[in-house]
Amino acid sequence: MKDKVTIAYAYGPQNAGDFALNLGTINLLSEIYDKENIYMISRFGEDSPDFKESKRLLKEYEPDVTLLPCFFDVDRYRQNKIERSLNIGKAAARYLYYAKIPGTGAFSRLPAIKAINESEFVFCNSGNLFYWNEYRKDLAYLYGILFPFKYAEKIRRPYGFLPQSIGDIEGTGKLILGDIFKNSEFLTFREPISKKKFQKLFDQEHPVFIDTAFFIDSHDEDRAEEILFKTEIDDDFVAITVRTATLGDLDSLDSKRSENIINGLKELINHVLENYDYQVLLVCQTKKDIESTSLLESMYEDEDRVKMIEEYNPVVLRSLYEESKLLIAMRLHSAIFSLSAGTPVLGIYKEEWGPKMPGTLELLNMGDYVLDMSSFDPKKGNEAIDHMIEYNESLSQEILENVNKIKTELVNFLKEKV
Repeated sequence: MKDKVTIAYAYGPQNAGDFALNLGTINLLSEIYDKENIYMISRFGEDSPDFKESKRLLKEYEPDVTLLPCFFDVDRYRQNKIERSLNIGKAAARYLYYAKIPGTGAFSRLPAIKAINESEFVFCNSGNLFYWNEYRKDLAYLYGILFPFKYAEKIRRPYGFLPQSIGDIEGTGKLILGDIFKNSEFLTFREPISKKKFQKLFDQEHPVFIDTAFFIDSHDEDRAEEILFKTEIDDDFVAITVRTATLGDLDSLDSKRSENIINGLKELINHVLENYDYQVLLVCQTKKDIESTSLLESMYEDEDRVKMIEEYNPVVLRSLYEESKLLIAMRLHSAIFSLSAGTPVLGIYKEEWGPKMPGTLELLNMGDYVLDMSSFDPKKGNEAIDHMIEYNESLSQEILENVNKIKTELVNFLKEKV
C-alpha cells in the first residue's frame, strides 16, 4: 500500500447520490491505499450542518478516513446569494494568491492545506463539479473549487480527476479548466457523452470508466426490510425517483416543466398498476425532491398500491433498489444504486441536466432504456417497462457483468497512474 492521499471534495448528505460518491471513491482508492491514509476535504466549512452530518456518516461507514473542513464555506442550503458570493470571492482570492506563493501565512496551517502538503497525490472526486451551465458561469466559483489542484501543482504534487461529467465550456472558463486538466496526471470521464464534448472543446483523448458510486459494496438489508414492512410493501414493486430541480439542485423548474414531468410519470405508474400486480414505491432520496414526490403521491391517495418514503442513506437505498423489480429513475445515483445491485433501470432525463443519465446507461449497453422528458413518449416508456419485466433476470446478469468489467478497468488504470 502507498502513502497518504487527499480527495477533493467530499460532498454533503442532502443528496444521497452526492454522498454516495464519497463512499464509492473511498472503496475505489482502498484498492491502492490504506483507508487510514486517505484524507477527504469537505465541500463545506467546519460550522456547516452538512459538514457535521457528513462526518457522522463517514465515521459510521468509513471510520479510518479523515474528513477535513473546506478552506472556504459555500452552502446553498443555509446561505443567501450575497453570502455565497462573498465566500466564493474569498476563495478566488486565495487561489490567485496562495497558489502562487504556497506555504505562507495562516492559511497554510489549515487542516486541508496541511493534508495536501502531506499527500503524495491529490484526487478530484468523481462528479460534475466542472459542468459549466447557466448556474455555474462564475469565474470566482471556478477559482475557488480548483484551488486544491492549483495548489498541488505549485508544490509539485501530482493530481488527477476521477470520472467526471462535463458540458460545453466557453471563454475564460475554458482557459482556466484547460490549463488545470492539461497539467494533471490523468482526466477520466464517467460516460461517453462527456468525453465527446471534451474532445470537441480541447481535441484531446481521455478514457471513459464509470461513476465511483458504483464502487459502494455495503448493504443494509435489515433497514431496507424494515422500511418495506412499515410502508406495507409486501409484494413485487417498481421503485421511482422524481426530479423537478435544475442542474445542481440550485432551483426548481418552472411550474409548466414540473407539471409535464409529473404527468409523464403518472402515465408510467398507471401502466404498471393496470397491467401488473405490482406495488409502486416513490422514493425521495434528495431533499429538493420532497415537494414533487409528495405531490405525485397525493394523486394516488385512493390507490393503496402506491407508497412513498424518504431515505438519504446510499447504503440503505442500494439495498432497497436491489429488492425492486425495476427502477424508473430521474436521479442519476438512484440509477447507479440500482444498476450496481443488478436491478434494471428506465432512465428519464432532461437535456439541461447534462449527459449523466443517458451517458451512464449507454456505457452499460442500456441505451434503449432512456427517455428524454422534453419529448416524452409514454408508449416507448411503457414498452421499455414491459421488456424489463419480461427479461428481468437476463438483463440483471448483463448489467452486473458490464459494471464489474468497467470497475476492474478503472482500478487497473489507477494502479498504473499512481
